[in-house]
Amino acid sequence: MTLGELRAKRSPFDWQEAIYRFEDFDEPHWSQVSGGASRRMPREMVCGYVSCDGAVSGAVGHRGIHGSCPHRIKVCVTTSGSSPKAFAELRRIADSRRR
Repeated sequence: MTLGELRAKRSPFDWQEAIYRFEDFDEPHWSQVSGGASRRMPREMVCGYVSCDGAVSGAVGHRGIHGSCPHRIKVCVTTSGSSPKAFAELRRIADSRRR
């Protein structure tokens, strides 16, 4: 049974976004550094890693400079457009990883 889908971007400043299944997220964690350009974000967000070609819909920007696709990319999860149940579980996992 799936927990639902999550909306993600490479950074909160990015206009490109994609929808991923909860099950496709690896290593959920809190971070203040975005995926891609590694820009500092104004606040911590729940982030994780997904396959660059694993979106259910939409697409996040990435250049593929780390090798041939598919590969893992870091994304930030937004509460807007995400399943509340899936976001709560991702956040619970990220909270448990805080040091």
